[in-house]
Amino acid sequence: MSEPLKCIACGNELPQDSTTCPLCLSPQKLKICQICGKAMPRNAERCNGCTSYQRWRRHIQFWAAFALAIGGFFTLISTGWSGVVYVLDRNSDTKFKVTSSDDLRIYLRVWNTGRRPSTLVGYRLIFDDSPRKELELDLSDKDQPEATNVIAPGGAVAKVSLARALLSTIPAASRRKQYTEPELQELLHDPKSPWVDRLLTLEVDVEESSDPWCPWNLFRSHHTRTDRFPAGRIQKFVVRSLGG
Repeated sequence: MSEPLKCIACGNELPQDSTTCPLCLSPQKLKICQICGKAMPRNAERCNGCTSYQRWRRHIQFWAAFALAIGGFFTLISTGWSGVVYVLDRNSDTKFKVTSSDDLRIYLRVWNTGRRPSTLVGYRLIFDDSPRKELELDLSDKDQPEATNVIAPGGAVAKVSLARALLSTIPAASRRKQYTEPELQELLHDPKSPWVDRLLTLEVDVEESSDPWCPWNLFRSHHTRTDRFPAGRIQKFVVRSLGG
């Protein structure tokens, strides 16, 4: 025989099909929390015991928490990426372009987008038709006292001018690589190929702030940056300094 049904509020014995206690008038079928299982008011949407929302509001609570977690994850990723970018950009990163010339000098624009200064340490002009030889250049007389070969960080553009290096200042190991005057004249006065149509390459050796201590730079003391351009861009220099 089943146990008698008792009022959940006053304990009064009730008929089996009772939904309300005739003594205290308490309803017998209470709403049960879907999370913790405790009774709660019939019209309540939030449990007083575990504070969780019921039905559709429960889903809102879940998705709100999920969105918060996703936001935190992307914040973490963004912070980490900022750290990676900072590490990658903490050293110097130097580039240049040949812009023009006068009778004695070739003009460059140089910039460094890193966070540390760099130094330009070597310059070579090469005819693409004869790449095994080179013409050594050096800072012009006006740039040497001001040390314009030291390129400040931050991306500001620096103007640098280069002139032909004196043979006596060229290291002995590099002298045999230099174009001789007959070789230059042959390149510049070839009737089949006007020099103004030729392509030149300027190589600039740059000591970046990561040289040579980074593991991937242990066996080199500098980077070599290049710019390839038509000879006509430095027409005055070719005509007056090289005899074109």
